[in-house]
Amino acid sequence: MQWLPGAERSEEGGFELVKLEQPERWRVQIAFTTQAHPAHPAATIRTFRKQVTGVWTADSKGCGYGDRGQFTILMADMKSGDTELTNASRVEVERAKKSRSILTPGP
Repeated sequence: MQWLPGAERSEEGGFELVKLEQPERWRVQIAFTTQAHPAHPAATIRTFRKQVTGVWTADSKGCGYGDRGQFTILMADMKSGDTELTNASRVEVERAKKSRSILTPGP
């Protein structure tokens, strides 16, 4: 993709995906539903940001132009996924903290 250097494009699960990242700082996933997806046409964006605590937080937003009910379901699934991803990162950071010596510098 010449218009977005470093971006990776793929298709999976009823979405055309564009992923871009600056490792260890942030990631973004832009998704466009395909005709096979019940919420089509819709576009979503999920951002991941690494906080100063080391926890990655996920946040999703979207725009739907098709079936309103299907778009509502899509966004509820994404928001639920955001919570799961953020909580999993939080657990991982806490586990890493417990395994380090108290003399080891933080992240």
